[in-house]
Amino acid sequence: MRPEYRTKLFTLKADGYHYGEWQGTANAAAYTEWWCFSLYDKKNDLRGIVSYQVVDSKNLTGQGVSFVTAVAYKGDKIVNSLDLFSLSSFSSSLNDAEVRIGPDSITVFGPNTYQVSGASFNGRISWNLVYERAADSWFAADRVNVGPDPSELMDWLLHMPRARVSGTMIVDGKAIEVHSEGYHDHNWGEWNLSQVRWNWAQFSGPRLTFDLGDFIDNPNGRAAVDISGERIVFAASEYSIIHTKFAFDPVNKIEYPIQTVFRAPVSTGSWSRRGRSDDGRSKDGVTFRISRPGHLRTAFPLQRSYHDSRRGSPQRKRDQLRREWVQGVHRSLANSALDRITHATQFKIPIHMPISTLLTDDFNEA
Repeated sequence: MRPEYRTKLFTLKADGYHYGEWQGTANAAAYTEWWCFSLYDKKNDLRGIVSYQVVDSKNLTGQGVSFVTAVAYKGDKIVNSLDLFSLSSFSSSLNDAEVRIGPDSITVFGPNTYQVSGASFNGRISWNLVYERAADSWFAADRVNVGPDPSELMDWLLHMPRARVSGTMIVDGKAIEVHSEGYHDHNWGEWNLSQVRWNWAQFSGPRLTFDLGDFIDNPNGRAAVDISGERIVFAASEYSIIHTKFAFDPVNKIEYPIQTVFRAPVSTGSWSRRGRSDDGRSKDGVTFRISRPGHLRTAFPLQRSYHDSRRGSPQRKRDQLRREWVQGVHRSLANSALDRITHATQFKIPIHMPISTLLTDDFNEA
């Protein structure tokens, strides 16, 4: 029997290691799981991400691997690392998010407080950060189909849609004292890492969070807006996103979107708390213009295309870039690395939302 996670305040077990719930499935060799943390320190002009991930944790293919991804954007400077470890270097807890990959770790002090720490092999990035949850968790996806095969399923838990982050990140020898907004989510399941693609965005401020997990050419995406504890959830059929501006990654020779417009009428969403009536919100709507600062630059080998056929103008087909994964493990891990780096941009979102009944005059965008 699978545990139940749909409570307002999630248990620590919900953010623990989940392979045991999937063991014995037909696609067990494709099992992957990661714990991702991001931050945006406006004062220091720093955006960062660290992600702890394991693929094929029982080594059924003989190519199982664990790895830690770290990225720091400091102004226009981008520093990144992808450090591979053997499966024997990976350990985790079934009861909470205690994870260790080599010397890098997640330490759980309680349901609302985590410490993440580690350092990259190349010596350019290290981190020692405390995340304190500041918004209700959201179990956004429960074995949702994300690929062309019905057996390709993903769980997605936003344990900290918004967090207060403090600590130190060292980038190229310079220590930065962090006091910022942050985010932590957790994905696990079985899918083809090289084929399942998505648009992802996240924003958090003192009284607002926005989260988007949109699967390209798949109807099971979802989004949520939480304003002062009122969360509106949208199915993929209830919103639209249009990529309006692109940039070119000269290292990997691929275009990627740097500005996206998200639109949804609030009357189509479902409230997760205090159930406001349709009549009370039928005239409201929400529009986000999502921009990614800087350019995506990475030396990681990629096997990726960007083609989003169901998303309206501009519809641009991307030539698929095929490169061998040079270290003898899953080629598709490069895609995962790219997705993790994309998270690190910590989107800037100018907000246009006539939801005046939910906002007081003292609301400020972070």
